Amino acid sequence: MVYYFCTTESEGKVYTVIPECSDAVEWRPGPDETVSSVDVLIETGITETEVGLEFKCPATLAEMKLYVKKDHLCLFNGEEVYKLPLGQAVGIRKLNQGIPVEGWNKTAPPTARVFQKDGLMLWNGSCIGLRFFYALEILLKGETIRLMFPSYELNKFRNMTSFSFSTESDHRIDNKIRPKYYWNLPKNAVFFFTHESDVSFRTQHPVAFIVLMGIGLLLLFLPMALFFLFEAMTFPPGRQNFMVPYGAILGCIGAVLAGVGLFNLVAAWVRQYLGHWVTIACLAIGGGMVALSIWLQFLYAV
Repeated sequence: MVYYFCTTESEGKVYTVIPECSDAVEWRPGPDETVSSVDVLIETGITETEVGLEFKCPATLAEMKLYVKKDHLCLFNGEEVYKLPLGQAVGIRKLNQGIPVEGWNKTAPPTARVFQKDGLMLWNGSCIGLRFFYALEILLKGETIRLMFPSYELNKFRNMTSFSFSTESDHRIDNKIRPKYYWNLPKNAVFFFTHESDVSFRTQHPVAFIVLMGIGLLLLFLPMALFFLFEAMTFPPGRQNFMVPYGAILGCIGAVLAGVGLFNLVAAWVRQYLGHWVTIACLAIGGGMVALSIWLQFLYAV
């Protein structure tokens, strides 16, 4: 089983682990150690599914001090030292999967030329994700731990560990596009409404992402367009009555809700589904409002 470096406990079926931690002064960096300041990815929301890795929240770019002491690769966050035994290190692997991130610790902005080949995904000048990243793999207590870091820190890790890196694809990353359906609203539903939530799927399937978003937007506005067309053909200016404007507003709201329900079905293909209950509620309530709108308008038709 593969675990991911994490500094806090996580809830649910997440593959994270807390490496051996020490606050003893003897493990802190001393004058004899070569210390580098690096960014590492701290992720508390990784889940492993049939479609590969999924992220419940952005990974944090955490700045730590990296050095080697007593045959351990040490990470010092200013308070505690996380020790990883170099004697059990496997190597450095490149993972070609997008990951949403937050935070930026470098002096130069993420738009700087020096970061152009590091796979940064930008939004309004901020880094919201990585198109790929690297992981130092270490065997610890019979399990594989991956210490993730961005591409621009690769040389520091290679110099510190003397490891080369493998470009071998992760066998757990499945590039097939398939929907993921479930009934209940996911706990991290708010994350779906952020720019970072698209990073993983958009990196793996850039063309499919555009196509699916186009289909989703078409379905989102289709009920409203059909309702407006129906209104224009059924209730021209000569047939309008006092109920038409109110009915039109009611029907318009219902059409929007129905469109949201249809869009949600497409969102399942990009791993952002809000659940069957949301879909059913939007389609049922939206469809009911449209039907009530039409019935009221015909009831008072002249």
